[in-house]
Amino acid sequence: MSRRAATSVPYFSRRPVRRRRLALASTMALVFSFVQVLAVVGASPASATNNIVNGDFETGSLTSGWTSSGDNGGYASAVAEGGCFSAYDTHNLVLPGAYSGRVRPSGPAPLNSVGKLTSDAFTASSSVTFRAEGETSGHRADPSVFTVNILDASTNLPLSSTVVTPTIVNMPYVGCTNALAPAGGFSAHTIDTSAWRGSQIKVQFTDHTNYAGSGYFTLVDDVTTQEPGFTLSASNPTPTAGQPFSVTATAVDAFGATDTGYTGTVQLTDDSNASLGSCPAVAGTCSVTGVTLTAAGARSIIATDGARTGSTGVTVSAAAATQLVFDQQPIDAIAGQPITPVDPETHLHTAVTVLIEDQYGNPTGNTDA
Repeated sequence: MSRRAATSVPYFSRRPVRRRRLALASTMALVFSFVQVLAVVGASPASATNNIVNGDFETGSLTSGWTSSGDNGGYASAVAEGGCFSAYDTHNLVLPGAYSGRVRPSGPAPLNSVGKLTSDAFTASSSVTFRAEGETSGHRADPSVFTVNILDASTNLPLSSTVVTPTIVNMPYVGCTNALAPAGGFSAHTIDTSAWRGSQIKVQFTDHTNYAGSGYFTLVDDVTTQEPGFTLSASNPTPTAGQPFSVTATAVDAFGATDTGYTGTVQLTDDSNASLGSCPAVAGTCSVTGVTLTAAGARSIIATDGARTGSTGVTVSAAAATQLVFDQQPIDAIAGQPITPVDPETHLHTAVTVLIEDQYGNPTGNTDA
């Protein structure tokens, strides 16, 4: 054992053998990597639970997850990007993926023709989110009525009905002539389903024209179930053990936008479920000050309020060295003879190992023998 360790810790000042017995060389490498190299966990906002089968329509059909129906000839189908699926030129419409769902009235398009696109039953979460885009001509601002119904899965009776106004794309070209893409894009929408959370429901999209003879469609894509969440930011993402810092929580909706209507109380915990404090949100945000973590390494901080949750990570480094601890204990020995304890696991002679720790028991990355 080296002169430095010997002058600090008497040979027979025994402390319990630590959980791991490491040879000196591996101890130095492993302790250093444990403290210095662990990665930061990324922030996690709202989460999709993906309860809706084929919600992105990438199977290219409605066979899986969806049913087409309608009144007076209305119907739904899956359409492909680059295809011709209207009386107007759709070749250059840009879809979120290779396919989208389309709901529309019949070709003759009387006012009472309604297309319906209905999902299979799924377990409700806090909300259903989707993207949508409708077509028009002659710059009509109200080409059709697009409605989202939440249905009871067992009776198919509506639990709620919401008229939604998607992005409307003016289609100036008749026929599929490969004209330039019309201006537009899919808009994002959220339907609150928290009242039926945990129950079996369906989502149904309907479309009917406001102009007889013009069968305007609405495209639907990226239909998912979502839980709202939090994004978290730490004032110091690499704190020293025992050093206080603050954490700001921001409530976000299913698409990651700040939910300014949220005024709940945010509870913070760490990855060992220890409380780190709480704060009441104002316009969707609040901060907890004086957050302190003492265990070194990659740590998670979790925010919760009921079903709403989110997390972020920090990397905690060891504080200043304050104590020496035997990792491999010395043994009684005859004067003048080497002190070479036998490792009980390998039954081999090994070096006496000392760890240099901070006041919280975190190795500081230094050893000696």
